[in-house]
Amino acid sequence: MTRTTRMHTPRWIIGLDAASDRRRFGWAVAERTQTGAQLVAQGLLGKPGTAWPDAMCEALRDPHGVLLSIDAPLGWPRRMGPTIAAHRAGEPVDVRKNDLFRRGTDDVVRTTLRKQPLEVGADLIARAAMEALVVLNALRRDFAKSLPLAWSPDAARDAVIEVYPGATLTAHGVARSKYKDPATVGARGPMIDAFEPRLTGLRERVGEPSDIFDACLCIVCALDFLEGRCIAPDAAQRVAAETEGWIWFARPGGGMPPG
Repeated sequence: MTRTTRMHTPRWIIGLDAASDRRRFGWAVAERTQTGAQLVAQGLLGKPGTAWPDAMCEALRDPHGVLLSIDAPLGWPRRMGPTIAAHRAGEPVDVRKNDLFRRGTDDVVRTTLRKQPLEVGADLIARAAMEALVVLNALRRDFAKSLPLAWSPDAARDAVIEVYPGATLTAHGVARSKYKDPATVGARGPMIDAFEPRLTGLRERVGEPSDIFDACLCIVCALDFLEGRCIAPDAAQRVAAETEGWIWFARPGGGMPPG
């Protein structure tokens, strides 16, 4: 098989589009195929206490494994905790704002794609990130899985990656203007054309609310990761990423790594 069709475990991918309110927390489940994945179900998690969707349960219980692809920061900037803990009201903060609020992975996205991710250290996205971690911990507990962060496709079985669909769209050269607005669903056409060959069933989800549609796009991000298309941290970046998290996104153009 070629590198683009070689099957890695896991068998399933769960895409999660995090939100601070679990009633807007999107999910989608896809089964791996030789050419990509097939969407099988999608929806919203619902308020805390609601049972996990059947499709998610099936994927998480399958011995062939699952990869969770989460659109939310899974860590905070390393310098933020000790800096804020040592600060006293009214005193200056002797740290550059970018160093305090941005993660190393945010800088990689910005320099590679000229696109700045929302800063978990400064934006309302922190609330969605907190809820993502709550959901992740509940899945670990309820399905008796450790679900560690994955750092390579070969270690992706029953694991988790952080993704950012906006970066994936930019890397693949796909227009994304206003695609989250329900009144402009037609703006999703370029995404369908670009990704439907790899993610079968995406066209049928074109009219889904943005929270659910983004969960489907998280599966595209996961396919890039599993196929070895994403930028991985180098040794120095990995040290920070194990605390801060790492956004997995494809190299510009969606190409394979050299060699």
